[in-house]
Amino acid sequence: MTTSGGAPNPKSDETPALDFIIDEAAPLPYAAVPTIRFALRIVAEASALIRAITLTVQVRVDAARRRYDAQAQQRLALLFGPAEQWGRSVRSFFWTQSVVSVPPFTNTTQVDLPVTCSYDFDLPITQYAHGLSSGDIPLVFLFSGGVFYHDRNGLLRVGRVPLDREASFALPLRVWRQTMELYFPNTSWLRVSRTTFDRLTEYRVRHGLVSWDATLEELLPHVESAED
Repeated sequence: MTTSGGAPNPKSDETPALDFIIDEAAPLPYAAVPTIRFALRIVAEASALIRAITLTVQVRVDAARRRYDAQAQQRLALLFGPAEQWGRSVRSFFWTQSVVSVPPFTNTTQVDLPVTCSYDFDLPITQYAHGLSSGDIPLVFLFSGGVFYHDRNGLLRVGRVPLDREASFALPLRVWRQTMELYFPNTSWLRVSRTTFDRLTEYRVRHGLVSWDATLEELLPHVESAED
């Protein structure tokens, strides 16, 4: 148990034990960027009076915690390599990190944990979500931060969230897709170098194409015929 001082303290000085549970997830509308709102429930030991928590939350994808069909293995090859390597290559990977300020509560409270999403296909989380066709995205949340609380004598003290605090949650793939569809309806984004973009722009202007979608549709048949 973490205490507020370096030497052993009386029982009344110990930081209250905290548990963290993710209850649900849903798209968060009207944010500046695509965001999923996770409902985070925090449970403190009986009679603990928490004044505030400055909570840092690291979100990771626990990719080895689910099964993958042949289609998913093919689509995720850029992320995890060929299927025959998956026994050692499919591992947990970082998604993002958020900081949440938790207001005063006694015993239990629930706060919103906003987690931003990206359509940058160079990021592992975007490649992963796009590569799945169904099921869940297995997540693990790792918690740390500072706890301000009143001890049993009514004195305000400061402690730390133990580094072993975590919570698992299976994020339905449909929530990720609903979030992206909410912000980018029927759209995907690709990041290219300035040189590539300039070449595509010249091609589009030269052929009088009305959109980037039309530009790629014009180019793809030439690429496919060359492959054949």
